[in-house]
Amino acid sequence: MDAVASPELTQLMLRYPWSRLSRHAASRSTGPRPGDRAPDAPLRDAVTGSPIRLFDLFRGPHFTLLGLGGRCSLAVIGEIETDILKPYLVGPDGLLDDEGHAAHVYGADALVLVRPDGYIGLVADPPETGRVAEYLRSL
Repeated sequence: MDAVASPELTQLMLRYPWSRLSRHAASRSTGPRPGDRAPDAPLRDAVTGSPIRLFDLFRGPHFTLLGLGGRCSLAVIGEIETDILKPYLVGPDGLLDDEGHAAHVYGADALVLVRPDGYIGLVADPPETGRVAEYLRSL
C-alpha cells in the first residue's frame, strides 16, 4: 500500500501568528498573514523571459521582500544591508505574473517580507516601506 503524505504529516499547515517574528502591519482581509508559510507561484523574468518560482527566490539564508503590485516601491532597500535582504518587485517593472498566480495567493499592492525559513514575517501596505526596515532592525 502506498503512503500518501497529508498536509498534517508534511507540516505544511503549521502557522506561527503568535510568534514575535510575526508582525501585523497591513489592514488586509485576504491573502497569507504573518506566521503563515509563504506560498509558491510561477513568475517570469521580464528581461530574459525565463520562468522562475517564488520558492527559488526564497531559497538561501536571506530575507526576501516581495513588492506586489504597481503601487509598491522598494525604496526601503537603501536603509537595509542588502546582503541580508533580497528585494523583488512583482508587477509591470519587475517579475511578471503572467497567469496571475502570485496575485491570486498574495493579493495585490502589498509588501511581503519572507523570513529565511520560508515563513512570512511581515505584510505591510505599499506606502509603509519603513516597517520593513523597523522589522529587520528589531531582530
